[in-house]
Amino acid sequence: QKTISSLQSEIADLKLELAFYRDILSSTVAATGPHVQGFKLRDYGGEGRFQYRLVLTHVNKDDKVANGYVDVEIRGRRSGAVQRLALGDIVERDGGDLTFNFKHFRRIEGVLQLPVDFAPEEVHVVVYEHGRKKSSFNKIYDWGKIIN
Repeated sequence: QKTISSLQSEIADLKLELAFYRDILSSTVAATGPHVQGFKLRDYGGEGRFQYRLVLTHVNKDDKVANGYVDVEIRGRRSGAVQRLALGDIVERDGGDLTFNFKHFRRIEGVLQLPVDFAPEEVHVVVYEHGRKKSSFNKIYDWGKIIN
């Protein structure tokens, strides 16, 4: 029964991931430059640790490679004051590399550790493609809506 329960949980996770990638492939928006298809957070052992998953897409008719970087900032409150945390400063190990070079889509994952007294509110994600003056994607995600 324990094995069945574990397998059912794994199947449910895989179905969610499959739905996520189906959304990527069915995307009909032919916008210029790389975009964020999804940004999700999952509790990773408690105590302010979260696993993040960022999926970038690049749809164009020329089949060109997109290269650039992503700027992710978590905004919230610490001791009553507004504070901004760059993802590169709070990520564990080698998960802070937010540069990209891909054709169709790229998944960037890692684990972040929030300070103990930090209350997150929003995640700001900006995508910059090399050779462009402006960002190709800029969005603010509500923390409560992107966490599983």
